[in-house]
Amino acid sequence: MRIELDSHGRLSPAAAVAWRAELRRLFARAPRELSDAAAYLGSFDGLPPATQAAVVRQIAADAAARLRWRTLGRWHERLLHALYVLGAQPRLGRRARKLVAWVDMNVRDGAHRLASTLRAAVLRAQGRWSRRPSLAAAYAAAGLSLQYLGATWAQGVPVDRRTRAFWHDRERTNVYGYDLGLDLLQADGKWYFLEANLDAAPPSEKSDALGPDPISAALFAFAAAHELRHLVLVASDWIAVPPPLLRQLRDHAARTGIDVMVYEDTRQPGFVHRMNLDPLVRHSRYLPAIPTDHTLVVSRRHYGVGSDLLADDKLGVEWALLDHLRRHPDASFTIEPLTADPDSLALATGDAGPNVVYKHVSVNGGKGVYFFKVRSGAEARTLAEQLDRRADEPPGYFQRFLRADGDRPSHVRAHVLCTPVGTAFLGAWRFVGPVPHGAPVGWGLVDTAHHFATNLAQGAHAELLPSEEAEVVRRIALEVAGALASALRQRFVTAG
Repeated sequence: MRIELDSHGRLSPAAAVAWRAELRRLFARAPRELSDAAAYLGSFDGLPPATQAAVVRQIAADAAARLRWRTLGRWHERLLHALYVLGAQPRLGRRARKLVAWVDMNVRDGAHRLASTLRAAVLRAQGRWSRRPSLAAAYAAAGLSLQYLGATWAQGVPVDRRTRAFWHDRERTNVYGYDLGLDLLQADGKWYFLEANLDAAPPSEKSDALGPDPISAALFAFAAAHELRHLVLVASDWIAVPPPLLRQLRDHAARTGIDVMVYEDTRQPGFVHRMNLDPLVRHSRYLPAIPTDHTLVVSRRHYGVGSDLLADDKLGVEWALLDHLRRHPDASFTIEPLTADPDSLALATGDAGPNVVYKHVSVNGGKGVYFFKVRSGAEARTLAEQLDRRADEPPGYFQRFLRADGDRPSHVRAHVLCTPVGTAFLGAWRFVGPVPHGAPVGWGLVDTAHHFATNLAQGAHAELLPSEEAEVVRRIALEVAGALASALRQRFVTAG
């Protein structure tokens, strides 16, 4: 099926009828089956210029709408700060904490959730009933995000200044980039890319047990190499900046003469971490307006719009890297692709461990990942549907289980800086699981998933890499970073 768009980015009446028929045919599987835009819309380059411009405007408007009412002005930020401090008070009782948490949740996101719900309802109605629905409305009716079009299909998409984390301000010589944590796995003698994490907290920033933190030193070195005099670190929206990192940043700033400033999120819930009152730390919901020239801005924060999908989203990153692998068959890494169809997996049923991984791609932090041991794709699909209902999540994706080389489950976390003016390797560690390989599991959903997890929160530990392996990881990480930077430049406006 091919969808024709007019110069305003709308479906023709005939295309609207065909699209709705396709949605009825696919029913609940629509978001996964329709995710390949080129299969339905053709090549973006093949569209008339007016249609291209109309589609780009719709993608940009969709991103702006997703940010609407996230902050309501300074009074909103001050109120969130007050709740932040109140929630961290140790003298609060359990009921008082629950009440403050409920108030905090609604003050933080209530207006935004209301605006998003109303907008989504209007777009879905237009997509289902309008004679000439816009592409945004047609996608909403299918349960698809228009942002994926920007990350995987369209070109020249502008990014809102508030979330523009991959950008080169040529006039003021300011450079914006991502600090990405890349998860790599060595299995069967090959290196597999697993996923990219925008809000990954390196273990060396939490304590000095693993030696000096290489990431801070590498960021200052990158700034000095590009003659940048200021460094701004935009921290994750859910992890407070730890004191060891602040101490390391101060030490590097004193040695290099490069000023440093850290921004935490004003909306960070105060019930997980105490608010950081260090004078080095400021607070901003969005990427801060930078008053200085010659500044390196490093972002670890995602907003789920625009270029973030090529830095942190499982599907967006995979699409970019699969395209890289198609063009570079001699690449230093490979990917075990996510798939909506478990029947396409080559299942090894004779191993003692699991053979399928199932992921809810919208869930991060080591959650939303399940292990199956099944005899067929049909068994995997049944288990997945049960998990979807239990977790109240949209259908996820399947992946062949990869058994890490070595005697324990493990993976490597490599950090890279990804900017429009270049990339840099920042450091790497191996995360090793607590239980050795070899424990047999029964058929069905594996209830000892923590035995195969390599997340620090689930009992794994971090260790330094041998120098020879570290060089291999450095080469792979820089190739991945280069591929993502190339995709970002192709899809989005990244300089001005």
